[in-house]
This record gives sequence, structure tokens and C-alpha cells, in this order.
Amino acid sequence: MSDAELKLSRDELLVCSGACLTYVGVPFHRTEPMRSSPADIDQVEHLFQMFIDATDELRNRKTTQPKALRASRMTLSEDDLMLLIEVITAVLRENEPPSDHSDRNLEIHVGPRQEIEKTLKKLQTAQKRLQPA
Repeated sequence: MSDAELKLSRDELLVCSGACLTYVGVPFHRTEPMRSSPADIDQVEHLFQMFIDATDELRNRKTTQPKALRASRMTLSEDDLMLLIEVITAVLRENEPPSDHSDRNLEIHVGPRQEIEKTLKKLQTAQKRLQPA
């Protein structure tokens, strides 16, 4: 099993933490979360804490670099990466089809739909790099 080395911006960290929090803390009405065993929920909560810690570290980092360019390097196991992709996908699926209401709901809980989709694509690309050719 491989690990993925990721460089995540503050916005990407916020998307990941928001998706994790939404997945475990907000009732799904249109779809069901893909994984709901106690062990899976514990792992999502662990990921949430990792992203919160990385966001805090990024905020407290002493640097002259503009906030928009700051990023945190993270290592995620293949299983964590797969779970995170499932979490973000489930949150997006719960808020389909795109509409003013679903986009507002997403933005309140996770972030702007475009940022969520961009982060998801980045994670999927990292996952593909881990798979043998």
C-alpha cells in the first residue's frame, strides 16, 4: 500500500475538513453516506482533525508568503485518500443537481462547488498516480 504526498492550499484543507464534518455531522436526506460503520466514522473524524491541525499550522506559520500561496504538505495513506474521495463525492451527490439552494447549502457547510470539484479532481489525480501502470 502506498502513501500520497499532497500539497494542499488553505482552501483545499477547508474543503476537506468541511466535507468530513458534513459527512459525519449533517443528516443526508437524498442519499446515504457510502460508509457508516463506527470504524469508518472514526476514520473520517481522524481525517477531519488532520485537516484542522494542518489549517491551524498553516495559519500560524511565520512567513512573508501571501496567504493565497501558502500550502501544507500532507501524507495520506491510499485508504485515507480513497475514503476522503468517497466523502467528498457523497457530499456533492447529496447536493445534486446544482441549484441556488444546493450550492448555498454546500457553500455554508463545505465551500463553493467549484472549489470542492477542483479539490476532488486533485485527490483523484493523486489516487491514480498511486495505482500501478
